[in-house]
Amino acid sequence: MGAQVRLHRLLLDELGVSSLAAVIGGSMGGMQALEWMLLFPQIVRRAVVLACGAAQSAWQSACSSPHA
Repeated sequence: MGAQVRLHRLLLDELGVSSLAAVIGGSMGGMQALEWMLLFPQIVRRAVVLACGAAQSAWQSACSSPHA
């Protein structure tokens, strides 16, 4: 999740976005919202996290990895 969030942050930097009113996500998106709050608390004011755990299982990692 951390790599995806850092990539999203680079995109926001390129677009000139310096703060986020909220990050919202469910399931794996909720994990990303948690990562946003942990990695970039200075730019995220709020997070709405729905139906997610605090860690990614091996199964979730396999489902989210790109397939050749």
